[in-house]
Amino acid sequence: MILLEINNRIIEETLTVKFKNALAGLKPDSIDIVIADFDGVLFHLSNVGGDKTKIRVSVSLKFFKELQEHGADELLKKVYGPYMTEPENGYNVSLLLSLDEIPSDWEDLVKKIGLLKRNCFASVFEKYFDFQERGEEGHKRAVINYRNDETMYVEAKADRVTVVFSTIFKCEDDVIIGKVFMQEFKEGRRASHTAPQVLFSHREPPMELQNTDARVGENIGYITFVLFPRHTNRTARDNTIDLIHMFRDYLHYHIKCSKAYIHSRMRAKTSDFLKVLNRARPEPKNVEKKTITGRTFVRKE
Repeated sequence: MILLEINNRIIEETLTVKFKNALAGLKPDSIDIVIADFDGVLFHLSNVGGDKTKIRVSVSLKFFKELQEHGADELLKKVYGPYMTEPENGYNVSLLLSLDEIPSDWEDLVKKIGLLKRNCFASVFEKYFDFQERGEEGHKRAVINYRNDETMYVEAKADRVTVVFSTIFKCEDDVIIGKVFMQEFKEGRRASHTAPQVLFSHREPPMELQNTDARVGENIGYITFVLFPRHTNRTARDNTIDLIHMFRDYLHYHIKCSKAYIHSRMRAKTSDFLKVLNRARPEPKNVEKKTITGRTFVRKE
């Protein structure tokens, strides 16, 4: 299976070109790029006030206010510090870069900016991982409506953190393929005892969400991750956040890839069957033949 990139490559490549050209002494060009990412996230790269040496990187997340309740602003200030600026109109977070003041570690800075969406998401995980690390229980469950009609729930206990994704399947085929993927995750845990426990429920929410407003229906699925201290400790949590915040997109990406592969195999098999049928056509009964001397005759059957 393919792991989706957690960074935004377009942002990284665009800023890399801008910084390299500036370091080479080339005159900067204007920039105005809007980039769509997973989960309805939008990025905007633009100049500020017509100054081509000032590049503003903005991100819009429909669920950013819910992330702010869990410390998103504090985490972003910690990561991006002096590059934070007043958010652009219509966006939630903006960073301001100057081509006249390029830092020596600009390559690391570009990678950090490429992870802007990931770092927004990370705040809720960091908060509940800290609760678990301190052995605190009883905190209110985090509810993040990260997509239309789809929700993420995060809850901490003394010995684990439970993350539940609700997702909508567009058709019955997606449900079947999704169940196959979930079964593979269960099988993978048998091979690796350090992997988190993964549970899948269809139509009904898991026990953790009983007596809540969690949706029910034929096209609703719930994926539950049970993260233990080995997944949430200081050395492992960054990798855990990288993987888990993209899980919904990872699942649906592979469902679409599986359907495309199945369709391509069906088309190839149909083409093979047509070739067999064409070769199996009987010869006409009255056929004109030639003898070795060149005379022709018609053989009738």
